[in-house]
Amino acid sequence: MAIRANCLARGYSGVRPELVQLLVDCLEHDITPLIPERGSVGASGDLVPLCYLAAMLIGEGDVLYGGKRITAGAALAAAGLRPITLEAKEAWR
Repeated sequence: MAIRANCLARGYSGVRPELVQLLVDCLEHDITPLIPERGSVGASGDLVPLCYLAAMLIGEGDVLYGGKRITAGAALAAAGLRPITLEAKEAWR
């Protein structure tokens, strides 16, 4: 997550600073997405893990928080954080 935040903060991906800040905030509050150990799509091998990270940022999926598995939305709320609403170039839905 720290490496992804660092890469995105460089400004080449077109994401807003708020998205990078939410990644950093999740790290500071020890909110980590649950990412399956196996499985991938495509040649790069990072698409599946990144989709779980993105799901956490929008408040979906499950995370580890306080040593427990809970929904991302509940973890963000407990930490006083709000899920991000993705915009152009950040995702297509």
